[in-house]
Amino acid sequence: MIRSVRCTLPLIALLIGGAALGAQAPTAQGRVSGQVVEQATGRPMPEVQVEVIGTGITAKTDLDGRYRTVPLPAGRYSVRAIIIGFRSTQHDSVLVEDGRSTDVSFALQPLPIELAGVTVEAQRAPPSKATDAGLLAARRAAAGVSDGVSAQGIARSPDANAGEAVRRMTGVTLFDGKFLVVRGLGERYSNALLNGAEMPNPVVEKKIPPLDLFPAGLIASVVAAKTATPDKPGDFAGGSVDLVTKDFPESRLLQFTASQSYNDQATFRSVPLPPMVGTDFLGIDNGRRQPPSIPFGNLPASAQKPVLQGFQDNVWNPPPRRALPGTGFSATYGDQWQGTSNALGAVLSLTYNNSVSFTPDRLFNLYYVGREATASVAWGGLANVIVRLGHLHKLGWKNLYSRSADQTSVSGEGSEGTVLNLSYQMRYVERYLWQTQLTGEHHVFGTTLEWKGTLGRARIEDPDNHAANYATALEVGGGTQVGGKRLIRRLADLTRSGQVDWSVPVSLRFQGDALFKAGGYYRAKRRDYDARDVIINRDGLTAPASGMDGVIEHLPPEQVFAPENLGTYFSYISSANHNDPFFADDNVAAAYAMVDVPVLPMVRLVTGVRAEQWKLALRPGGNDPEGNWLKFGEDSVIRRHDLDYLWSGNLTIGVTENMKVRLAATRTLARPDSREISPGQYTPIAGLGNCTEQGNPDLQATRITNGDIRWELYPRQDELLAVSGFYKRFDQPIIELRTTGGFQNANAECTIGNGRSAEVRGGELEVRQLLGPLGVGLNLTVVSSSIVFPENTGLLARRFIGQSPFVANAYLAYEPAASRIQFSLLYNYFGDRITKYSNNQTANAPPYPNPNWVERHRHTVDAKVRVAVTPRFRLALSGKNLSRAPIFIIEDSGSRRVVEHYNLGLSFSTSLTYDF
Repeated sequence: MIRSVRCTLPLIALLIGGAALGAQAPTAQGRVSGQVVEQATGRPMPEVQVEVIGTGITAKTDLDGRYRTVPLPAGRYSVRAIIIGFRSTQHDSVLVEDGRSTDVSFALQPLPIELAGVTVEAQRAPPSKATDAGLLAARRAAAGVSDGVSAQGIARSPDANAGEAVRRMTGVTLFDGKFLVVRGLGERYSNALLNGAEMPNPVVEKKIPPLDLFPAGLIASVVAAKTATPDKPGDFAGGSVDLVTKDFPESRLLQFTASQSYNDQATFRSVPLPPMVGTDFLGIDNGRRQPPSIPFGNLPASAQKPVLQGFQDNVWNPPPRRALPGTGFSATYGDQWQGTSNALGAVLSLTYNNSVSFTPDRLFNLYYVGREATASVAWGGLANVIVRLGHLHKLGWKNLYSRSADQTSVSGEGSEGTVLNLSYQMRYVERYLWQTQLTGEHHVFGTTLEWKGTLGRARIEDPDNHAANYATALEVGGGTQVGGKRLIRRLADLTRSGQVDWSVPVSLRFQGDALFKAGGYYRAKRRDYDARDVIINRDGLTAPASGMDGVIEHLPPEQVFAPENLGTYFSYISSANHNDPFFADDNVAAAYAMVDVPVLPMVRLVTGVRAEQWKLALRPGGNDPEGNWLKFGEDSVIRRHDLDYLWSGNLTIGVTENMKVRLAATRTLARPDSREISPGQYTPIAGLGNCTEQGNPDLQATRITNGDIRWELYPRQDELLAVSGFYKRFDQPIIELRTTGGFQNANAECTIGNGRSAEVRGGELEVRQLLGPLGVGLNLTVVSSSIVFPENTGLLARRFIGQSPFVANAYLAYEPAASRIQFSLLYNYFGDRITKYSNNQTANAPPYPNPNWVERHRHTVDAKVRVAVTPRFRLALSGKNLSRAPIFIIEDSGSRRVVEHYNLGLSFSTSLTYDF
């Protein structure tokens, strides 16, 4: 506590001192800036001349439709936008304030080709998707059905990362706190993009990366496309989620934030975790956890001692220590520099957080009661640069880095039949993701050429995940057996992609009212997974004369597995049966053509075809020349070569200027992940309730036919009322079924396979309304699904894992622009959802379904208050899980037995922000 106060007080003093310095007189001039878009489609308009009337100051828009004037004296002005073929439009009484950039944006209406331009009052176009109004405008102009959350929406919530933020969107929930479920479909039926490009994935068992990797402070908006268009990857059914990072501001920004967090179950309590040392505070192991070199296969007992004694970490049950409050900070700098024809914009941002969580009384795996503590570190940064060369060319360079690490201590005890089990486990998992992207836009001969090249790397390190188990027979005279295991996992993912898009405006009734677009895409992904399992057992080795037989089984694990006992009382077997490495070269090439046509004055059709070719070469056993692949044979490489034609049609009917009806029919697919195709086995990071997953080289891709209808009403710029319906038909859905063992059985196995078919149907409602100074939001989703299994399984239809029949979000926000105090109250609910299927197949008998594991419905309430102490100095107080909603996982049998039960506790955080 003292250390935390000592760290915080100088920071507060620095911010207060900065606030005093900030009282200096501002500059005497301001600017006018904004964006010009086409009203009907929302497309940015380049080469529009924007004039500040009566001053002689003009500016032209760039390829994003953005402009920025030179400085001009503070005062009131009229600003006009002019381009041939569109109505010239004008804003009057524009107030330019000292030291500020005033937003004046335009939405222009096209004129029939034969008419001359006239001047009318403009309808403003929101300047950025980082605001609620800007994101609503983008959704309104989008070709298909989409939902999203803006940086403004994230700021009103206590959400710390992109994963927590996306659950506020219509029809979106999170599974395991980090993985997407969109319209009742888990992450395998969605894709995740970062600035429009597929990102690398540091997780072995999931198709897309966990969204908790991305700090909320780096995100400008998150948009989920729910219907496909030909110019986007077609490997999804639930949603294609694009995380867009911060862009440079219209005027100079230098902002610093410091924060502290408190959890009523962890902060200032005794928590069983080892202290952070060395570079642990950066989520980087300093080498003390790195395992020795472990060859494949088993070694003779005489050669095992150096290997067993090579493990450096001998902490199995750490003594409790007092947990301090979590700390965090973020810093952002952005600006743009404009010349006569060229311009440069840049934004740099860094964010850091650490925290401790603790569940002292946790029921898990039906029979065990114990405790779980985790120390987490997460930090990341971005550096984006945009260069405009004249008004017709733009180059961009975007970079993002994110790293996190979790150290977890788990202990528990429970009896199964006549055996009492006592277990201890220590896990350390380190993940990072890095992506760099070059982009270009060029306006040539009236057409637009866009390109982007992306390189991404991701890695997960699980250097020494070790567990000890004591099993005591409860009958009279029963003895105790002790054993342990150490698991080592590494995954490296390298993802490269390139994309080219060529857009050609076509004039039908109006100037450039139609668009032809074509392009190509290529993505190369290499995933290299390596693993070693060391199972440590008492095996009758000859003990020294002063042996400890009958005693060692009752010592704490730090003494049991002391170096002098390894290779003497304990030996190991190197198991490759539960963690088979693999190496995959996974490539997708695509080409598409599409048209965006106003078939009638108020009817817009976006349709086309995308061809995607998938090539996979997978080597079971990994890519190590001395590796485990030899056990699969030299000719064991698995190859895939699929070609799919994905059609789509999105029809938008403008019933009135503010009302739209959308109809969509699309064909998409879901490809299996390389780990699922590998014929080896994989056990998720050791933990009770998991099963060994058996891959399936015969696994087929799923083809999905989608139908959508949505009615939208935009009463005002910040308001929306939308009602949607959707239907999806799956051919050979990818599913995971338990084939042997129960969930509490260490030998349980799951098999990945294809079902026969599946259907998903549902409806959505979204409301955003302004009631004076209050903003009110509500979204509801109702979903049902049914999977038809192959006849030989004997299983009845079930819904998809992770699908809740009912999902709801609501918020109430008090955010008047002139007020120094703003607050928001947020609510989230999801209904019961299956977390694991169970299916026990016994010899000489038909298979009968066992109970599934079901996570019970949960209500969560969060809140946030923001206070502007001075114009530059702000204070925020947030509360998470104010409802203290417990987590229950039960069996869906008649007994409804509780399998897991715990509570994440109530969390508070405070933050201080200063704008320099």
